[in-house]
Amino acid sequence: MGIVLALVIEKLTEHYTAVEGAPVTECAKSAKTGPATIILSGFASGLESSVWSVVAICAAILGAMLLFPGNAAMAAYGVALAGLGLLSTTGFMLAMDTYGPISDNANGIFEMSGALETEEAKKPSASGLTGDRIVHRLDAVGNTTKALTKGFAIATAVIAAVSLFHSFVEDAQLYGAHVAQKGLPIDVPEIFIGLLIGGAAPYLFSAFSINAVGRAAFELIELNFSGKKIIVRNGTPTDCVIMGARHILLPTLPDLVLSGVNKGRNVAEDVVYSGTIAGALEGTILGLPSFALSQEFSLETRDKPLWETALKFGPQILRKVIDAGVPKNTVINVNFPACAPEEVRGVRVTRQGKRNLGFLKVDKRHDGRGNPYFWIGFERAAMMDTPAEGTDLAALAARYVSVTPLRLDRTNDEFSEALTATLK
Repeated sequence: MGIVLALVIEKLTEHYTAVEGAPVTECAKSAKTGPATIILSGFASGLESSVWSVVAICAAILGAMLLFPGNAAMAAYGVALAGLGLLSTTGFMLAMDTYGPISDNANGIFEMSGALETEEAKKPSASGLTGDRIVHRLDAVGNTTKALTKGFAIATAVIAAVSLFHSFVEDAQLYGAHVAQKGLPIDVPEIFIGLLIGGAAPYLFSAFSINAVGRAAFELIELNFSGKKIIVRNGTPTDCVIMGARHILLPTLPDLVLSGVNKGRNVAEDVVYSGTIAGALEGTILGLPSFALSQEFSLETRDKPLWETALKFGPQILRKVIDAGVPKNTVINVNFPACAPEEVRGVRVTRQGKRNLGFLKVDKRHDGRGNPYFWIGFERAAMMDTPAEGTDLAALAARYVSVTPLRLDRTNDEFSEALTATLK
C-alpha cells in the first residue's frame, strides 16, 4: 500500500504543479488580470491539493488495515508496512532533494551570471529553444521535483505517526480496565482517519468557494491597459457596447464598433436572435459605424473554425466600407464561409435570406445524469436545401463572403398604408 500511495502522490503532485496541468494554466490565466485573481487562484489550488493528498493517505491506511481484518495488532502491523513501502523511495527522495534546488534555481543563477546578455545565449539550440527558455523549463521541473519530495515526506510522516503512536499506547499500556477511557482514542486508525478527513473538509469547501470568487472576478471584467485594448468579459454584447461607449472610453467615443468575430454564421433569421448582431445594432443606435462579423463552420471544422478566413478578408472589407461611408441606422453584417482563405471565391453583397422552417425540429435529449433537455435546430436535410439566389445563405453555400446591410428601422412601409386604411 505504501508503494501505491507513492504513485498516487506522484500523480497528484504532477497534476497540481506541472506546467501543462489545469491548476497551473488557470493560475497563469488569472495572472493576466492582476495580483488579486492569481492569489485567489493559487491559494485555492493549494488548499484543494492538500485535501486530495489527505484522502490518498487515509485510503492507504485503511487499505493496509483491510489486509488483516479482525485483528487489531496485525492491522497496525499493516499500517507500519505501508510506511516501510513509502520509505523504499528514500533513495529517490534524496536524489530529488538534491536535484530540485539546483534546477529550481537554474533561472536565477542564469540571470545573475550575466549569460542572458551574451549573443551566444540568445541563439537557439538544436532543440530550437534559446538559453533562457531552457532554464525556464528547468525551473519548472525543479518546482515539481521539490513538491514531489515534500509530498512523499508528509505521507511518510503521517503513516509513521500512526504506527508510532499505536506502539506507544500499547507499550505504555494506556488501555484496559485499569485505565479510565475518556475522549477519542486517536490511536485507533479508523478514528484517526476520521479526524484527518474531518480536518480536510473545510479546506476543500474553502477551495471551492475561493475558486468561485476568483473565476467570477476574472470573468466580470478584464481590462488590458497595455495599449488601448479593452476586453469586457461579462454581460451581453449590447451591454459591452454600452459599457465601452458610455463609460470606459469617455470622454471620447470609439470610431467604430466591431461585434465578433462570432463562432458560427449569423444569416437569415439568425439576425433576429443573434447577440452578435444585437451588439452591432446597439452601436448603430449610438450613432457609430457598426459591423457584425461571423465565421461559419462546418461539421468538420466545428471544433476548429477557419479563423484565418476572417483574418484575411475582414480587414480589407472593413477598410473599403468605412472609406465609402456607412449610412445612419445601418448595420453591416459580414459572414465568412467555412473554407480556407484560398478557397474563397470572392465577396458578394447580399440580402437577408430565409430558411425552410419545415426543417425546424425540437429534439428531446438526456444529459449524463439522465436529466431531460431540449435541443432546437434544423434537420440535416436543410443543409441540402437550395437557398434563394442573392441571399446570404446562397453566398456562403457558394463559398463567397456575404456582406449584408441591415436596417435598424424594421417598419414595413408597404403595409403601413394598407393598415392605415383598414384601421380607419
